Amino acid sequence: MGRALRGRGDQVVLATKFGLISYSGRESGPDSSPASVRAAVEGSLKRLGTDRIDLYYQHRVDPDTPIEETVGALAELVAEGKIRHIGLSEAGPETIRRAHAVHPVTAVQSEYALFTRDPEARVLPVLRELNIGFVPFSPLGRNFLTGSPRSAETS
Repeated sequence: MGRALRGRGDQVVLATKFGLISYSGRESGPDSSPASVRAAVEGSLKRLGTDRIDLYYQHRVDPDTPIEETVGALAELVAEGKIRHIGLSEAGPETIRRAHAVHPVTAVQSEYALFTRDPEARVLPVLRELNIGFVPFSPLGRNFLTGSPRSAETS
């Protein structure tokens, strides 16, 4: 990606995630501690060959780190110009509210398809109220509508 983006930073909107993969190269559980957030953004910037990420998503809510600490670290990165906007993925209404109280959240990403409409009842009303964008993932139902379905465990 870094080579493809080189010299085109102002022509693209760059969004990426942090918090689920360890920086030692092996998969681990969620880690959205402030130190991990900073290590993740520095690694992403280096790998992508850029000085700024437009939308930086927390990949999954970290049950061991209060969302206020994670968003506080992200707010510092916004102030430093390393990221422009903060996003959350698979966050519930109360987490979204608590995060947004620390620093404005720009977007929330959740699975949303014809047969997976869970965000409608609780998440979308909060996003409307707080003027936060919604980014669906797997809108084709984990390929169900494309003719090559996969289970949630394998996607």
